[in-house]
Amino acid sequence: MVAENILGQPKRYKGFSIDVLDALAKILGFKYDIYQVADSKYGSQLSNGSWNGMIGELINKA
Repeated sequence: MVAENILGQPKRYKGFSIDVLDALAKILGFKYDIYQVADSKYGSQLSNGSWNGMIGELINKA
């Protein structure tokens, strides 16, 4: 869930998924950023075999 954004401040996310992600990051020692992908898509496989959206970014490690 996205919390209300204060002008000029980064978006804040909250909820169960964020709590789990925070706990994993603390236990496993990693940092993360949450952002919306440029094309605003979850991901679909294209005719050439590549992927767009969030899945494409994960595969391409963008």
